[in-house]
Amino acid sequence: MNVKLKAKPVIGIVGGIGSGKSEVARMLANSGGMLFDADAEVRILLEDDEVKKKIRDYFGEKVFDSAGDVVRSVLARIIFDNSESRLFLESILHPLILEKVQKKIKEHEDFSESSFLVLDIPLLLEKNWRYLSSLLVFIECSAAERLKRCMKRGWTEAEWENRENSQMPLTNKASICDYKIDNSVSFDYTKKQVVDLLKLLNLP
Repeated sequence: MNVKLKAKPVIGIVGGIGSGKSEVARMLANSGGMLFDADAEVRILLEDDEVKKKIRDYFGEKVFDSAGDVVRSVLARIIFDNSESRLFLESILHPLILEKVQKKIKEHEDFSESSFLVLDIPLLLEKNWRYLSSLLVFIECSAAERLKRCMKRGWTEAEWENRENSQMPLTNKASICDYKIDNSVSFDYTKKQVVDLLKLLNLP
Protein backbone atom coordinates (compact mmCIF):
# COMPACT_ATOMS: atom_id res chain seq x y z
CA MET A 1 0.00 0.00 0.00
CA ASN A 2 1.29 3.43 -0.87
CA VAL A 3 1.30 5.81 2.06
CA LYS A 4 2.13 9.49 1.75
CA LEU A 5 4.22 10.25 4.82
CA LYS A 6 4.47 13.55 6.57
CA ALA A 7 7.92 14.87 7.43
CA LYS A 8 8.09 13.07 10.79
CA PRO A 9 5.63 10.17 10.57
CA VAL A 10 3.91 8.43 13.48
CA ILE A 11 3.93 4.63 13.14
CA GLY A 12 1.21 2.73 14.99
CA ILE A 13 1.90 -0.92 15.89
CA VAL A 14 -1.07 -3.30 16.13
CA GLY A 15 -1.61 -7.06 16.39
CA GLY A 16 -2.88 -9.86 18.58
CA ILE A 17 -2.13 -10.59 22.23
CA GLY A 18 1.36 -12.10 22.39
CA SER A 19 2.29 -11.25 18.81
CA GLY A 20 5.36 -9.29 19.89
CA LYS A 21 4.11 -5.77 19.18
CA SER A 22 6.34 -4.25 21.85
CA GLU A 23 9.39 -6.11 20.55
CA VAL A 24 8.86 -4.78 17.03
CA ALA A 25 8.08 -1.30 18.35
CA ARG A 26 11.41 -1.27 20.19
CA MET A 27 13.24 -2.50 17.09
CA LEU A 28 11.77 0.35 15.07
CA ALA A 29 12.48 2.97 17.72
CA ASN A 30 16.05 1.73 18.16
CA SER A 31 16.59 2.24 14.43
CA GLY A 32 16.26 6.00 14.61
CA GLY A 33 12.84 6.65 16.05
CA MET A 34 11.21 7.60 19.33
CA LEU A 35 8.87 5.29 21.26
CA PHE A 36 5.60 5.89 23.09
CA ASP A 37 4.96 2.81 25.27
CA ALA A 38 1.39 2.90 26.60
CA ASP A 39 1.96 0.01 29.04
CA ALA A 40 4.89 1.84 30.60
CA GLU A 41 2.75 4.96 30.91
CA VAL A 42 -0.02 2.93 32.59
CA ARG A 43 2.47 1.64 35.16
CA ILE A 44 3.34 5.24 35.99
CA LEU A 45 -0.32 6.24 36.21
CA LEU A 46 -1.03 3.37 38.62
CA GLU A 47 1.39 5.03 41.05
CA ASP A 48 -0.58 8.30 40.98
CA ASP A 49 -2.46 8.92 44.23
CA GLU A 50 -5.63 10.19 42.55
CA VAL A 51 -5.75 7.21 40.19
CA LYS A 52 -5.13 4.81 43.07
CA LYS A 53 -7.97 6.35 45.06
CA LYS A 54 -10.43 5.84 42.19
CA ILE A 55 -9.27 2.23 41.83
CA ARG A 56 -9.54 1.60 45.57
CA ASP A 57 -13.02 3.11 45.73
CA TYR A 58 -14.23 0.79 42.98
CA PHE A 59 -12.26 -2.44 43.45
CA GLY A 60 -11.43 -2.29 47.15
CA GLU A 61 -8.22 -3.36 48.88
CA LYS A 62 -7.97 -6.71 47.08
CA VAL A 63 -6.04 -5.15 44.18
CA PHE A 64 -3.44 -3.54 46.47
CA ASP A 65 -0.43 -5.01 48.25
CA SER A 66 0.62 -4.30 51.83
CA ALA A 67 2.59 -1.23 50.68
CA GLY A 68 -0.49 0.28 49.06
CA ASP A 69 0.63 -0.34 45.49
CA VAL A 70 -1.66 -1.72 42.77
CA VAL A 71 -0.99 -5.40 42.02
CA ARG A 72 -1.35 -5.32 38.25
CA SER A 73 -1.71 -9.09 37.83
CA VAL A 74 -4.65 -9.19 40.26
CA LEU A 75 -6.28 -6.17 38.67
CA ALA A 76 -5.83 -7.68 35.19
CA ARG A 77 -7.51 -10.95 36.17
CA ILE A 78 -10.51 -9.06 37.53
CA ILE A 79 -11.04 -6.72 34.60
CA PHE A 80 -10.67 -9.38 31.91
CA ASP A 81 -13.22 -11.55 33.69
CA ASN A 82 -15.69 -8.68 33.96
CA SER A 83 -16.31 -6.26 31.11
CA GLU A 84 -17.97 -3.69 33.39
CA SER A 85 -14.87 -3.55 35.57
CA ARG A 86 -12.65 -3.31 32.51
CA LEU A 87 -14.63 -0.42 31.08
CA PHE A 88 -14.50 1.39 34.41
CA LEU A 89 -10.71 1.11 34.59
CA GLU A 90 -10.41 2.21 30.97
CA SER A 91 -12.58 5.26 31.74
CA ILE A 92 -9.94 6.31 34.29
CA LEU A 93 -6.77 5.50 32.39
CA HIS A 94 -7.51 6.02 28.70
CA PRO A 95 -8.23 9.78 28.77
CA LEU A 96 -4.92 10.23 30.60
CA ILE A 97 -3.07 8.03 28.08
CA LEU A 98 -4.61 9.96 25.19
CA GLU A 99 -3.47 13.22 26.76
CA LYS A 100 0.05 11.83 27.15
CA VAL A 101 0.32 10.51 23.59
CA GLN A 102 -0.99 13.75 22.09
CA LYS A 103 1.63 15.64 24.07
CA LYS A 104 4.32 13.20 22.91
CA ILE A 105 3.32 13.64 19.26
CA LYS A 106 3.45 17.43 19.60
CA GLU A 107 6.86 17.29 21.30
CA HIS A 108 8.13 14.96 18.59
CA GLU A 109 6.94 17.22 15.79
CA ASP A 110 8.31 20.39 17.36
CA PHE A 111 11.47 19.41 19.22
CA SER A 112 12.69 15.87 18.64
CA GLU A 113 15.56 15.07 16.29
CA SER A 114 14.12 11.58 15.76
CA SER A 115 12.79 11.09 12.23
CA PHE A 116 9.69 9.14 13.32
CA LEU A 117 7.62 8.21 16.36
CA VAL A 118 6.41 4.68 17.16
CA LEU A 119 3.16 4.15 19.07
CA ASP A 120 2.90 0.94 21.09
CA ILE A 121 -0.71 1.27 22.26
CA PRO A 122 -2.60 -2.04 22.64
CA LEU A 123 -6.08 -0.56 22.02
CA LEU A 124 -5.09 1.93 19.35
CA LEU A 125 -7.84 0.80 16.98
CA GLU A 126 -10.42 -0.19 19.58
CA LYS A 127 -10.38 3.33 21.04
CA ASN A 128 -10.70 4.92 17.59
CA TRP A 129 -7.25 6.46 17.90
CA ARG A 130 -6.26 5.54 14.35
CA TYR A 131 -6.03 9.27 13.56
CA LEU A 132 -2.95 9.54 15.78
CA SER A 133 -0.86 7.53 13.30
CA SER A 134 0.48 8.33 9.87
CA LEU A 135 0.54 4.62 9.07
CA LEU A 136 -0.20 1.29 10.76
CA VAL A 137 1.95 -1.84 10.89
CA PHE A 138 0.28 -5.18 11.68
CA ILE A 139 2.36 -7.78 13.53
CA GLU A 140 1.52 -11.24 12.24
CA CYS A 141 1.82 -14.33 14.43
CA SER A 142 -0.22 -17.52 14.68
CA ALA A 143 -2.67 -18.04 17.53
CA ALA A 144 -0.78 -21.13 18.70
CA GLU A 145 2.50 -19.25 18.93
CA ARG A 146 0.92 -16.26 20.65
CA LEU A 147 -0.75 -18.52 23.24
CA LYS A 148 2.56 -20.31 23.83
CA ARG A 149 4.34 -17.02 24.48
CA CYS A 150 1.65 -15.82 26.89
CA MET A 151 1.66 -19.09 28.83
CA LYS A 152 5.40 -18.59 29.31
CA ARG A 153 4.48 -15.33 31.07
CA GLY A 154 2.37 -17.34 33.50
CA TRP A 155 -1.01 -16.77 31.88
CA THR A 156 -3.63 -19.48 31.55
CA GLU A 157 -5.26 -20.20 28.20
CA ALA A 158 -8.51 -18.71 29.57
CA GLU A 159 -6.73 -15.47 30.50
CA TRP A 160 -5.26 -15.21 27.01
CA GLU A 161 -8.64 -15.87 25.41
CA ASN A 162 -10.36 -13.28 27.62
CA ARG A 163 -7.86 -10.61 26.62
CA GLU A 164 -8.03 -11.62 22.98
CA ASN A 165 -11.83 -11.48 22.98
CA SER A 166 -11.80 -7.98 24.47
CA GLN A 167 -10.10 -6.63 21.34
CA MET A 168 -11.05 -6.12 17.70
CA PRO A 169 -10.89 -9.30 15.55
CA LEU A 170 -7.44 -9.68 14.01
CA THR A 171 -8.80 -9.96 10.47
CA ASN A 172 -10.32 -6.50 10.91
CA LYS A 173 -7.07 -5.10 12.29
CA ALA A 174 -5.00 -6.58 9.48
CA SER A 175 -7.33 -5.16 6.83
CA ILE A 176 -6.92 -1.63 8.22
CA CYS A 177 -3.11 -1.72 8.34
CA ASP A 178 -0.74 -0.36 5.71
CA TYR A 179 2.11 -2.85 6.22
CA LYS A 180 2.68 -6.22 7.86
CA ILE A 181 5.61 -7.79 9.70
CA ASP A 182 5.77 -11.54 10.38
CA ASN A 183 7.05 -12.02 13.93
CA SER A 184 6.55 -15.78 14.11
CA VAL A 185 9.86 -17.07 12.72
CA SER A 186 12.91 -15.62 14.47
CA PHE A 187 14.36 -12.43 15.90
CA ASP A 188 16.69 -12.08 12.90
CA TYR A 189 13.86 -12.51 10.40
CA THR A 190 11.76 -9.90 12.18
CA LYS A 191 14.72 -7.53 12.35
CA LYS A 192 15.29 -7.89 8.60
CA GLN A 193 11.66 -6.96 7.93
CA VAL A 194 11.99 -3.92 10.18
CA VAL A 195 15.09 -2.79 8.28
CA ASP A 196 13.35 -3.42 4.94
CA LEU A 197 10.30 -1.45 6.01
CA LEU A 198 12.36 1.54 7.10
CA LYS A 199 14.20 1.45 3.77
CA LEU A 200 10.89 1.32 1.93
CA LEU A 201 9.65 4.33 3.89
CA ASN A 202 12.99 6.12 3.48
CA LEU A 203 13.46 6.29 7.25
CA PRO A 204 15.26 7.38 9.28
